[in-house]
Amino acid sequence: RFHRGKNLLDALQKWSDSMDQKNGKSRSKRDSSPAFVWAVLGVAAVVLGSLWYMSGGKMTHLTPYSHFYDMQADGFLAGQTSLLEEPPAQLGQIEDPYNWKEREGFTYLWDATYYDGKYYIYWGPVPALLACGIKLISPMVVEDQLLVLIFVSGLAAVFAVLLAELRKRWFPSVPGWTLLLFTAILGFSTPVFWLVNRPGVYEAAIACCQFFLMLGIYAVIKGLLSGRRQWAWLLLAGFALGAAVGSRMSVLFVVLLLFGVTVWQLIKNKRKVFASLCALTVPLAVFAVGLAWFNFTRFGSIFETGLRYQLTGNFMGGEDTLLYSPWYVVPNLILALFQPFKVTAQFPFFKAFSNPHWGGMIRIAQHNYNVEPSSGILYTLPVLYLLVIPAIRLLRRFRQWLNEKPTIESDPAAPQLPRWLWTILIGGPAVAFTAMVCFMMMTMRYLADFVPMLLLLTAVLVLYEIERHKASAWRKNSIVVLLLVLG
Repeated sequence: RFHRGKNLLDALQKWSDSMDQKNGKSRSKRDSSPAFVWAVLGVAAVVLGSLWYMSGGKMTHLTPYSHFYDMQADGFLAGQTSLLEEPPAQLGQIEDPYNWKEREGFTYLWDATYYDGKYYIYWGPVPALLACGIKLISPMVVEDQLLVLIFVSGLAAVFAVLLAELRKRWFPSVPGWTLLLFTAILGFSTPVFWLVNRPGVYEAAIACCQFFLMLGIYAVIKGLLSGRRQWAWLLLAGFALGAAVGSRMSVLFVVLLLFGVTVWQLIKNKRKVFASLCALTVPLAVFAVGLAWFNFTRFGSIFETGLRYQLTGNFMGGEDTLLYSPWYVVPNLILALFQPFKVTAQFPFFKAFSNPHWGGMIRIAQHNYNVEPSSGILYTLPVLYLLVIPAIRLLRRFRQWLNEKPTIESDPAAPQLPRWLWTILIGGPAVAFTAMVCFMMMTMRYLADFVPMLLLLTAVLVLYEIERHKASAWRKNSIVVLLLVLG
């Protein structure tokens, strides 16, 4: 009777599982609902924290800031690529309008691009297109800080959803509250929350780019993993990646990496290649043509964004400005990784400062502009020290290979993530970081160009180690405790 009852229960369980699969409700989805709640709580914490900060604690209205993208939106709605505001006549009368000393004595739009007697902006146009949509629905001044709030909130949401998806597939034994913790780490990390701290047009462009870039990574991963409607996910990926480049050109090489990995994987799988390739490529081509037209109609060159013609300080000198150079790498590396912060007696007790050349030991390259405050991620993101755990394991395997000792090809307890996914997770932040340290300038907000992808890689590696040591309570708990303390 016992065996008959057990067999009956097994049959009922199999029937229940099959009915759940037919109805689209698998057990894994039911089990992941608490994790989804943790992810939602993490996003809510980032949104409310950012809103509280940007509203000065009032939570009712934002503190007034800049509105560059609103001016560009007004220009778009008027059918022109320039701003509606007219430059002062003195700009056209001086010998060199890009020499800030010659501009003294009259008022002009600081940091705008001045070319052929008109004002432009050199930041990507995608946030201005969103501002156009908002103004068509409700006529208002769309301040840059509102765009920052929207995109930082969207970045946290996509990050949480992507991490929840990866956890459900490969790390099911990892506690669901880690989604809350990692989402909060992302939203309140110094480079990302610095955008909220100073929510201007620069930060709006970066936040918009990071939102669409993370959305593109999510759509690429979903598309390559899904068996159905792959073309729909890749269509979303193409749109999101194109919008990321349309917000900030510096992520072009990251997008090319994602595009190359996706195309290679599609060709390798040989399944619905043409439809998926078209879905991915067409929106990217549309954005490429649109950006080329946008630049050409303004400056007569598809590659000119207007950065060389901005009305700013003495570090941008017109045509001869060297935007990228290997001579910028050393001081930029110091700022991005090793620059410390000051501890003060006044709230908030930690202060970023500018000291890029460390007491004159590093030679300043021509056109190198590093005077804005910054703090390195090795000081501001201690959770990155958890990367030492997988690094030690990889070094041990390398040492065994070097000594020609037999190594275990695969750990049976470790999750088996595909190689193309590791390429995206590792290659994305590596390419973005390389492009950033070669630029002529380094400041805190630039770190947000790669930190979200780096935190995604860190989260996946930490979840990987927790899942890998699920059979060893003390090892698993040790990693969890380290995650809590450093996070």
